[in-house]
Amino acid sequence: RDALGATVIVVTHELASIFSIADTALFLDAESKTALCDGNPNDLVEDAQTEPKVRRFLTRGDSDNH
Repeated sequence: RDALGATVIVVTHELASIFSIADTALFLDAESKTALCDGNPNDLVEDAQTEPKVRRFLTRGDSDNH
């Protein structure tokens, strides 16, 4: 990806993939049909200003994901 200067888009709900491959993640809300927030997944977990729905999603299950 870096050598080609390409952007790769991956659609997933799998936390391991999000934390291992994403430099930036965009979180969409099915209810409002809008983007809730975007950023580095690790930073979003740590940032108290992150949309609560996104923090709940990123911290669900095993806390060792990030």
